[in-house]
Amino acid sequence: MRVFLILVLLFGCGVKDDTKSKTGSAASPVVKDPPPPVDDYDARMKAGTALEDQKKWAEALVEFEAALNARSGDAIALAEIGFTAFHAGNVARAKEASEVAILAAVDQKIRGSAMYNLGLAIEPTLPHAAATLYFESNKIRPNATVRARLTKLQRDQAKAVATPASDGDALLGRLKITAAKLPPVKAAAKPVDQALIDALDAAGVEWQSGAGKSVLLVSKLECRQSNQTKPATYECTNPAVKGKEAQALVANLSARKVAPSKEHGDVVTYTAGEVKCTSLDEGDSGKADYCAVTK
Repeated sequence: MRVFLILVLLFGCGVKDDTKSKTGSAASPVVKDPPPPVDDYDARMKAGTALEDQKKWAEALVEFEAALNARSGDAIALAEIGFTAFHAGNVARAKEASEVAILAAVDQKIRGSAMYNLGLAIEPTLPHAAATLYFESNKIRPNATVRARLTKLQRDQAKAVATPASDGDALLGRLKITAAKLPPVKAAAKPVDQALIDALDAAGVEWQSGAGKSVLLVSKLECRQSNQTKPATYECTNPAVKGKEAQALVANLSARKVAPSKEHGDVVTYTAGEVKCTSLDEGDSGKADYCAVTK
């Protein structure tokens, strides 16, 4: 009897220990390493770029600010903040971010982009410094949009551009940029052509460069004027703009005697097979920019 009890106790202890081992294994799952965190910088930059492409400036600015928060001092995020902040109407932030981007940038193309953005922010108050920034930006990364902005600034504010200001010189000094000797102003385009260039630029059409010239090109332009309300409303499907930008395009087509392609009730539609403005690059004949509209 004593032997039996001893065997029972030994067997029972063995079972108990085995059960405890199995129970412990089931109750304590294997701990795995957590998945690597998503790079918030890349995600925010991607989101900001998508919104920027849609001209949703304020929303894009939020994303780029978040990207900068994820990667402090990043020159690319700062340059994007400078651009989107300007278009969102936050000029102070555009100026601040662009200055830091210029100083932080290692890549010269990013530095040139930030120079252009800073020029946009200070152009109304410091035109001479803005012109220098445009000129230096174009030297670093030749760009038709930058050249066109410089030409327009020189033409519209010739005296102001030629006159340095102490605040502007101080700003350039902080950024280690020497005031530039600007190129001569090109001959002025015809008023109707300059108006079309300005309208296309405001609509977000970008200059394309090659073979010694740059062009603004829209194929199959279509805009509508609705007279159902007063004042009339305007909208274009190509380029995709509304309001005053679309109105400027309609006004230019009307000035060129382009007849409406369709009139349906109070809605008038204007179309053009191709709208093209051409600018010869620096070093060419100095011929004025010119435009053509074809059916």
